[in-house]
Amino acid sequence: MDISAYVLSLLAYAVLMGCFNYTYKKRTERTGILRADRQLSVSVSALSLQINDIGIWVVAIIPCIAFSSVAGVKAAFYISIGLIFGYYLSCSLLSERMKIYAQVGNVGSIPSFLSHRYGDKRGIIRIISAVIGVMLTLSFTSFTLSFSASLLSRAFDFSHTTAVTVCVIAVLTLIVLGGFMSSPHSDAVQSLLIGGATIILCIGLTGSLDLEQTAIFNYIYPKALNILPSLFGSSENISLFTLLMCLGWFVCCLGSPQLLTNFLRMKTSRIAPRAKAVSTFWSAITLFGATFIGFMWLILFPEKSSADAMMESLLLSDSLFVRCLLLVAVFGVLSAVTKANILMASGFFAEDIYPLIRSDVDKKEIGYVKFFSVLIFSLLSLALSADIGSNSFNILAFSISGLCAAFGPVVLFSLRSKKVTLIGGICSILAGTASSFFITLFFSSKIGAGFN
Repeated sequence: MDISAYVLSLLAYAVLMGCFNYTYKKRTERTGILRADRQLSVSVSALSLQINDIGIWVVAIIPCIAFSSVAGVKAAFYISIGLIFGYYLSCSLLSERMKIYAQVGNVGSIPSFLSHRYGDKRGIIRIISAVIGVMLTLSFTSFTLSFSASLLSRAFDFSHTTAVTVCVIAVLTLIVLGGFMSSPHSDAVQSLLIGGATIILCIGLTGSLDLEQTAIFNYIYPKALNILPSLFGSSENISLFTLLMCLGWFVCCLGSPQLLTNFLRMKTSRIAPRAKAVSTFWSAITLFGATFIGFMWLILFPEKSSADAMMESLLLSDSLFVRCLLLVAVFGVLSAVTKANILMASGFFAEDIYPLIRSDVDKKEIGYVKFFSVLIFSLLSLALSADIGSNSFNILAFSISGLCAAFGPVVLFSLRSKKVTLIGGICSILAGTASSFFITLFFSSKIGAGFN
């Protein structure tokens, strides 16, 4: 394995993304440190919408679920359908109204939107939603760092602690070069990269089958195509209840802070339909491609772990250029998702919590607070991800479902109904977070063992 070529590829990619971030920072006013100050075009906003919200599903979650069994392939397929539908529904129901609130109320984050929507002058719902957002976003970041480190340790023979440290340093470097802003243009490039890598990997894995694996493929493929559920489920089929649960992941997109904040960043609400079509189409390609990749792992690497299977598939091609491209695409998505979530957590603290603690703050002071909060949250994520072990699925499930349950219902009904009160909004956030915690704590152990 040509380690030097892979290292040079990752360094070249990091330099490229750093240039994107740096030039974006130079073209943006210093006050642009706040998320809502940025104005995006149709193509850039569409692709940056896709990468920050769907990227981790494409790289880490959907292939691992499909890799578990034939029933897992069907579950991954229905989850993909649910996510695509939820993505389209979120863009249809929320994007235009979110942008109108951003223009009229000058809001730049979900907590500030909720505070403006309910006229909460004391900032109760703002600080509750921001604290919960920080907690859930940091837990999600710890998973992405741990997953990135597990791949990096296999690629370059690092220890897990060393790999996590390298990942944190790389992400911090990209954040600093970008002026503590998430450059939408680099996100768009990474979205194109992972889409192309997904297509290349699907073709490459299919072409690498030998005679025995081809026979297994011909035997399993018709069973995987039989997507109709059974009543109780089996190792080759999912139950009706599981099907509904998989499709139910569509609500994940309704409560994603990354997606909702991106709605606040677009130029006008009128470009939302075009951005919706582009991002939904690209999401469908990557999600269904990730499902097929997991299915191919099931045939090619039945005895390996999911991380080993991923590294084997990335390094399967005879072309060094293709191997470097695939490696760069995967680590690029993971770094983009990690960077976006660290910036999101620091934004919750600097823009929504700190102004309530200290009044009469200006944007310059908020910028300094965001700088230090990025460093602190990066170290916290490093500490959390250093020894996740068998709890990785529980942390992932709690963070994603918690964000969905905490923000999804309250944002949806706040935009579509005038009957929701401040107390109702607070209760919705607290109940969603608590229910996600207890469901993850008591019902995820069996599924988590298979995922890990």
